[in-house]
Amino acid sequence: MIKPETCYAIIDAASEPDIFNMLAEYEPPASCLYSEPIQPEVESLAPYLVEATEEVQRWLSQRETPWGIYVYTHATMYELRQHLRKYLMVMIPGQEKPVFWRFYDPRNVWDVLGTFDNWRLHVFLGPISQLKTLLWGDEIVSRFERERRGFPDNAKLGGKLLKFTDSEMELLSEQKVKLLTSKVALFFC
Repeated sequence: MIKPETCYAIIDAASEPDIFNMLAEYEPPASCLYSEPIQPEVESLAPYLVEATEEVQRWLSQRETPWGIYVYTHATMYELRQHLRKYLMVMIPGQEKPVFWRFYDPRNVWDVLGTFDNWRLHVFLGPISQLKTLLWGDEIVSRFERERRGFPDNAKLGGKLLKFTDSEMELLSEQKVKLLTSKVALFFC
């Protein structure tokens, strides 16, 4: 029997420091994505996986910060956490050591996913059946059904870390320059 689909929020405490008050008030199932033990100075900047109960969703809908993303899955919270933790560190061109990747940042998650080919997107999403962002009144939702068609459910990432290519980084830079240019043009026009 398939577990019902559950909605989780990945909330960035660095962008939404009131998360701790919300967690204390509503007591939803929640877990930090970083490994324990977590240093106190890191705890306040970490991403948290939170079951998005009605109260949590209502609370998040009132936020004006880029707090994070919603993900939907049939996986358990433990399985989802284990999957997501694989993407907290990535390799980028020009760096010998892994760097932190805030894949849960709603300001750029769609741009980043747009640089992935279908296989890489499928592997990155893993047990996630839907992704949704709510940012400054804009809602974007995708189940990626067309992109994921034909791939096995248990696909795994080759290697230990996700590696961004030079061309992916260049494409992301170009997208950010276009966005900034359009914002500056709006400001001065």
